[in-house]
Amino acid sequence: MADYGIQTVISLRRPKPGKGWYKNEKAMAESLGIAHHDIAMDLTFSPRIDHLLELRDLIENAPKPLLVHCKGSANRTGLASIMAKLLDGSSSLANARAQVSWKFLVTRDNSVGIPFFDGYSAWLNASDQEHSTDKFNEWLENEYIDLSGNIHFLVDPIEEQIWERPWGLIEDGHEFQVRRSQTDTLDLSGWAFDTHDISLLDSVEVYLNDIRFEESWYGIYQPWLFKIFDREEYLDSGWMVSHPLEDFEDGCHELVLKFNRRDGSSWTSPPSARICIR
Repeated sequence: MADYGIQTVISLRRPKPGKGWYKNEKAMAESLGIAHHDIAMDLTFSPRIDHLLELRDLIENAPKPLLVHCKGSANRTGLASIMAKLLDGSSSLANARAQVSWKFLVTRDNSVGIPFFDGYSAWLNASDQEHSTDKFNEWLENEYIDLSGNIHFLVDPIEEQIWERPWGLIEDGHEFQVRRSQTDTLDLSGWAFDTHDISLLDSVEVYLNDIRFEESWYGIYQPWLFKIFDREEYLDSGWMVSHPLEDFEDGCHELVLKFNRRDGSSWTSPPSARICIR
């Protein structure tokens, strides 16, 4: 603060109210009159669109100078630095790309900022366009799609079977085990919402191979989600499906989810897991 006149701190780490580092940072910012913002960005190579849009808006509108950090201030912070350069109206693409390099302690070839930058560059090249702030915003708002199709969702475990799953993404290869002797129906549940428009979906469809689950509900009240996402818009994002088990043959079947947005568009996940019926 004394050296640079910092006015805003943006933390890209997941908030940890019970941890000393987080309490100290918040208390110090408050004591100095500095605005403090949290964006719980993960170290995936496909950042969530809502995180990116929030970061973009803070870079453009928050009181400056800004101090941005993650845990090591290299990878997620490197992404933020790329965005700042792409938004400043004067930096070249080369200057933006240089923000993720050994000079700034970025040692990973798949550091989160690199595929993000490459995706934007590829879009410019494919459409024979030159970089500008307006073009970057156009790409980010209309063309960028994360690995979850700009949908954030979860499928709850079957019979307390644990699904170790990256936050908001899809892990290939997991298998749920279902025994006919224990149930007559296959029931799944979870939550899902649109991270681009910060809104609920229209519906969720679930398929096992090509068989669509017969009964489906979306809009189930999930009050505990407010503690995680701090948004009332997501409180009714729960879903549940059910289908007679007799319609599925023995063996392993691919689980696929289709998310229908309110604007009429949809996104279908790659196979999210396999359900093995015995």
